[in-house]
Amino acid sequence: MLQFVYTGTIHDYLDTGLYYTSYVDTSGTSHFMLATHLEPARARWVFPCLDEPAYKAVFHITLIYPKGLVALANAMERTPVSMKSSLDGWEVIQFPPSLKMSTYLVAFAIGPYVKAEKIEHGILVRSWGWTGQEEYLEFAVNASAKCLHRMGIYLNYTYPYKKSDQIGLPEFIAGAMENYGLIVYRYQYVAIHPKISTTEAKEAAARVICHELSHQWFGNTVTAAWWDDLFLNEGFAAFFERFIMKKAIPEQTPYIETKWYSQRVQPSLVADANLASSHPLYAYNGPEFDTITYGKGASVLRMIYSVVGNDVFRSALHDYIEEYQFSNAVHQNLFDKFTAHSKNITDWCGRPLNATSFLNPWFHQQDFPLVTVTNNQLMDPAVVSQEPFNDRSVLPKSDYNYSWPIPFIYRDYRNSYQNSQNTSQWIEPAYEQCPSTSHNRALHWNIGNAGSWAHLRVQYDDVGFARVMDRLKANRDDFAMEDRMELIGDELALLKRRSAANEPFSYKNLIAVLKAVIPNSSRFGAFEMAELVLPTLEAIFMDGPDYVLFQKLIQKLLEENYGLLGFNVTSEDWDTNIARYKMLPYMVRYEVGTALDDGYKIFQQFIDECKDTKTGVEDC
Repeated sequence: MLQFVYTGTIHDYLDTGLYYTSYVDTSGTSHFMLATHLEPARARWVFPCLDEPAYKAVFHITLIYPKGLVALANAMERTPVSMKSSLDGWEVIQFPPSLKMSTYLVAFAIGPYVKAEKIEHGILVRSWGWTGQEEYLEFAVNASAKCLHRMGIYLNYTYPYKKSDQIGLPEFIAGAMENYGLIVYRYQYVAIHPKISTTEAKEAAARVICHELSHQWFGNTVTAAWWDDLFLNEGFAAFFERFIMKKAIPEQTPYIETKWYSQRVQPSLVADANLASSHPLYAYNGPEFDTITYGKGASVLRMIYSVVGNDVFRSALHDYIEEYQFSNAVHQNLFDKFTAHSKNITDWCGRPLNATSFLNPWFHQQDFPLVTVTNNQLMDPAVVSQEPFNDRSVLPKSDYNYSWPIPFIYRDYRNSYQNSQNTSQWIEPAYEQCPSTSHNRALHWNIGNAGSWAHLRVQYDDVGFARVMDRLKANRDDFAMEDRMELIGDELALLKRRSAANEPFSYKNLIAVLKAVIPNSSRFGAFEMAELVLPTLEAIFMDGPDYVLFQKLIQKLLEENYGLLGFNVTSEDWDTNIARYKMLPYMVRYEVGTALDDGYKIFQQFIDECKDTKTGVEDC
């Protein structure tokens, strides 16, 4: 056994490692606390170690700290013991041995913490804040308990610790950190005021909590062998944050599903189209804690889910965790599990699906497919083709020449959305010639990449776009909200693509889509996508003679929504509440109805409610 006497530095929170932070109470007194943030390579700042994710160990933690404070670590704390002699006024606490884990997941915290707790199927779940936040911790503990339980059920693998702590700190360099058993958050994800915190704040808290708890399986129990495979940690957490959130909070499913597109799909496509930010999912120079790893990673997992189905996806992940528990894995290990469980699924050439052949082009190439839908004649089947979104001449060399096997789902809306049927066909990659296969192509299908299941953009020829618009105008409710959002996102991306290539472009199609999907809706999804467009349109018209026409366009888009939503009522529906919260500023700015008066009343009400708040409510 080696023993070290080691002295380290307590850092500012921006430097990570073992760091200090503080809050000021209502009397103006500062209170300090300590915590750790060791990912990716700061454990070496706290104790001597082999600080790489493949070196897992069991950790024994002992802390000495001032009496009256609370000490937490990965494992469940034991009863502290008072120190004697020169350390009178201090306590020592020994924690049980941790589970076998990587060094970057070691965590401990000391401070004036308060808690809310509950037992969820035998596991102690706690949320921690600092003194004065006692009444703000219930939302976090309830969301944590539900997400933790649902993850265990879905994966058929019980969370391996006896407790799960969520602690909110005044300052933290990241949004949160998934330390095994002791997750650290920025305080706004744990301290939720039951009356004042906005719906958006609650949604963000639940999402981040579910994300971090997903890591307890993906990243903690099974850890990427090296940072180039960070997808195995962060891609899964970004996928499950909403997948499990829907199971934990099923009454908010419509809103959760639309936020999937706006917060993961759209940003990852934008980042992947940008040569400055794009890189393969397998990040050779990792770690890459960025939109590609999180958003594209989650999108590719969702695409796998669409191909193999829920049962295969679930059983493959269970076996993956069982085999590599308390150890490490690489993405090939995951692919092998999907292959083993997909024997009854055929690929683009009619063969049993090989997950490696399917997924390698998605993992080892940056960029993504642009699928072109060509209708030619009104009565001809649609023909689909692919090309990379960026020109091959500006992309790094690839063994797959920027072609992908694409599971392409289209939806025919002739018989209404409720009765419509998704049809899937493979778009085969250019690098592989398959025996002649017949694809069933519907004559009158409307939406390609229905549900945004694949990581790609779609462009329609004039016939196809006209068909989409005709259907939207005739019966917009036939279109799922995700499909309406995708139409806006794709048209905006294509417009920017033409502009960057110095090709002629027009806002005509984009404005046509906005006029078809925004008015008379109490849901937020489509308008959230419109927010990406409106500032650009306003800048174009701002100082010109047609600005009045632009104002009238916005008024026309929103006037029905104003009457439909109302701003003097409350709702338990997240979608409706956030639609009110986000649309009202535009309605005030463009003088829709009596929105100016409504906005003033809401602001005064908010100020009055904040007068009596204590420490640590972000919105106040």
